[in-house]
Amino acid sequence: MLPAVSRAFRSLSFRSLTGEAWTFEPAGAAVRVPAVVTALAVGFAVGRPLQGVVAASGAFLVGFGAGLELFGSHMLPLAGVTLVIGASATLCSVAAAHGMAAVVVVAALGALCGFAASRGPAAAWIGVQAALAGVVATSYPASLAHAGERALLIVAGGLAQTLVLSLAHMALRRVVGPAPPPAPERRYALHLAAGLALALSAEQALSIRNGYWVPMTTLLVLRPTTQSTMARALARTLGTLAGVASASALLLSTRPPRVALACLVGAAAFGAYTFQKATYGLFSAFVAMYVVFLLALAGLPEEQVAVARIVATLVGACVGLAVQIADSALGRARLVPLASGERSP
Repeated sequence: MLPAVSRAFRSLSFRSLTGEAWTFEPAGAAVRVPAVVTALAVGFAVGRPLQGVVAASGAFLVGFGAGLELFGSHMLPLAGVTLVIGASATLCSVAAAHGMAAVVVVAALGALCGFAASRGPAAAWIGVQAALAGVVATSYPASLAHAGERALLIVAGGLAQTLVLSLAHMALRRVVGPAPPPAPERRYALHLAAGLALALSAEQALSIRNGYWVPMTTLLVLRPTTQSTMARALARTLGTLAGVASASALLLSTRPPRVALACLVGAAAFGAYTFQKATYGLFSAFVAMYVVFLLALAGLPEEQVAVARIVATLVGACVGLAVQIADSALGRARLVPLASGERSP
């Protein structure tokens, strides 16, 4: 197992570490930021900033679907995805109030996410967004009524983003869909199910503040191959460390007011959308900065959560690597008897 790990690390190229093709989308990013900032502004205008933060998270998630041709159109598929995200958040929030039920639900989401990855880029994106909303919701256990209220805010933000993207699509009269990547094997669904179950169990055992970063990191770094998983884990860990460190240093040194914080949230969202297809390391850094600024806007003390966020990212990356390496070791163990049998007379 160790030689394979060593070979995988040596084979990591600069491109595999940073991203796919350095494709920048500043114009598309600019279109997606207003819905996020508007959700925050409305929340503060009506005196409910936390609700605005939750709605902004829905707009932020749905914005990542702008570059995909979802079944030939935008409006209805994105609206449907928004409802799926809200349902996933509700289910996991309710399950989180019942201990180990959350582990079972998150494992099921991981399996569905892995299965969706074999159905093409649009289905894969939908699966990832639903799983992301679910793992975040596990840090907010609630009754069905309260979970439903939170989900409605997420859906409201997602629908606002859907409207903005649909108007932009009609104005531009074009949709650029990415080339579909090779479909992963079906056992990738088992990888994600096992990885998310282990990650959530680790989060619960360690009692990390805002611990949803553990299963979130595992979900985002765990790929069908050992090399791609290591590349993702390294890029996300370094990017998150850089993003958290820079955002935390800025907040602690300047203590910006709420208006400035909202501007920083918009700037971080712009960076995440811009580098979405360019470099995974920078993308992770801007996502980390976005979350840091958003939580600061919600009133959480940055001094208490920065270290926990870094620890959670490291734990989640390690879980993803462990699952992938264990699967590779089991695969080689199954192949050894077969190879020996072929050489036998």
